[in-house]
Amino acid sequence: MHLHYLLIAHKNPEQVKRLTERLLFAHSSIYIHIDKNALESLKELVTLFKNNGAEVLYYFHPVPYDVLLSREKQFLDFQRTIRDVIGKENVILEFNTRDFKSFTQDDSNYIDHAHLSKKGQLFIADTLLTYIRHW
Repeated sequence: MHLHYLLIAHKNPEQVKRLTERLLFAHSSIYIHIDKNALESLKELVTLFKNNGAEVLYYFHPVPYDVLLSREKQFLDFQRTIRDVIGKENVILEFNTRDFKSFTQDDSNYIDHAHLSKKGQLFIADTLLTYIRHW
């Protein structure tokens, strides 16, 4: 049986690293959402995954369209930094493209400027699961 884990990490990078080390074994996949404040931890995790032959699906969290437009330069800089850390050989799903514009423009997918509503969470989870099934 192949197990999939989705972790949301905003703080406690050492705890995330320990948990990830314990979950890394044959027939498992780990998906981690990491915010920009955890960049050093991300670097360590990418190395850990690579050294253990883990398959990792990275993604950029969907940002409300108006917020993205108002901070486009900062967002693109952030994406560039993350892409440099993760490396070109890894897949990164991007939820802030034209393909998802109808999602990011729909305020009912968010409870505030960044956090997804239940509706938004279900859509993203379904999209990730669909991608994983075809990966």
